[in-house]
Amino acid sequence: LHAAAYGDVDVMRLLLDEGADVNAVDAQRETALHLACVGRHVEAARLLTKYGALWSAVNDDNQTPVQLAPPEFMRL
Repeated sequence: LHAAAYGDVDVMRLLLDEGADVNAVDAQRETALHLACVGRHVEAARLLTKYGALWSAVNDDNQTPVQLAPPEFMRL
């Protein structure tokens, strides 16, 4: 989750290749995709999507990554 929050695509790829859960959640039920969207990390969001991240995942505030994503993410 931290790698997504900072947009560290290389670390994310390594973790995902080693079997990290792409849809793991934090204490607020936010996924790595939520954090990538909030941080405006387009490449991180693209990588997470490739590995099966759910755009429909809901956090504690009932927000999906789509609702948190800036407009340029809608092209993913």
